[in-house]
Amino acid sequence: MTWRWLFVCLIFSVALSVAAGFGPARAPLAAGTNPAIARPGSRPVPVCASCHEEAQSQPATSMGHALETVEECATFAAHPLLTFKDREYTYRIERRGSQVLYTVSDGQQSVTLPIRWVFGASFGIGQTYVLEKDGKLYQSRVSYYRELKRLDITLGAEGTAPTNLDQAVGRVMDLEERLKCFGCHATNSVKGQQLTLEVMTPGVQCERCHGPTEKHVQWATKGGSPPVLMKDLSKLSTDQVTDFCGQCHRTLGDVMAMGHFDITDLRFQPFRLTISQCYDGADARISCLACHDPHLQVDTKAADYDPKCQACHGGGKVGAKKCPVSTHGCTTCHMPKIELPGAHFRFTDHRIRIVRANEPFPG
Repeated sequence: MTWRWLFVCLIFSVALSVAAGFGPARAPLAAGTNPAIARPGSRPVPVCASCHEEAQSQPATSMGHALETVEECATFAAHPLLTFKDREYTYRIERRGSQVLYTVSDGQQSVTLPIRWVFGASFGIGQTYVLEKDGKLYQSRVSYYRELKRLDITLGAEGTAPTNLDQAVGRVMDLEERLKCFGCHATNSVKGQQLTLEVMTPGVQCERCHGPTEKHVQWATKGGSPPVLMKDLSKLSTDQVTDFCGQCHRTLGDVMAMGHFDITDLRFQPFRLTISQCYDGADARISCLACHDPHLQVDTKAADYDPKCQACHGGGKVGAKKCPVSTHGCTTCHMPKIELPGAHFRFTDHRIRIVRANEPFPG
């Protein structure tokens, strides 16, 4: 398995977000609120929402939709027919009733497979498909990109030339890739070295970060002693949060193990943040959670991050220099958006720095 293909299954999860820990419970919902009722256009609110307000908003986020079912995928509803041509191969993705079929043809023969799952949120950067053929899972060779509003070659497959229909369909996912991709895009999908897709919940939900909820829910509803509490991730240090988020978004150690330092590292926010000069593993003001609430959709307004930067650079931390240019729009200068080739998206680089004009990408 190459690192570029493993990278693909992480690319469409969330634009600019960081899967991380959570704070304490908020006030319980009003009496009569049914947490199992699905909101229009979203998933059923989990049982956790009866006590934790965060659980109401989290399922609707990009992380909550990191894996979608065919039935709920809004892209297929908006585009019941998608086509694409690459060399002699033509691709056709067509919705037929409750199924969505993925067809590849070389002009003489064709292969048609049902799409089993969709990596990425319908409202995210794009989506890659999981296919099944002869008991094997395939990652589709073409993906949908929201910026293009059409199909294009899946990141990692660009520049390759299939020699047969099987290769044109996509790439067989080996065990390591299946475990990592489903483990980061879904909840309760992996147990040890086994996929548990029969009990999987699509997307990153409460249990993906906090662990099993059954015993905690029983205690919360029926009482008992001692109390059964969930992991309190708000107590993690900045370094621990970086490692926690880096389980899926990649740490410095992960990137070093992969043995490459190039522009594709742009997508690995914990790694990029760690190599920032201002990173301090003991300072909560530079933690992933200082800027991102994983229970809410990522905030795309640059001005909202200015107070976070000024918490240190406004005089709040010894040795943190004040910017001589401005106290506003910090991220627009020091965390530039950079186009990732093949992704059709400009990612915010989390390596905080003084950016020089026309500088090469800092690896």
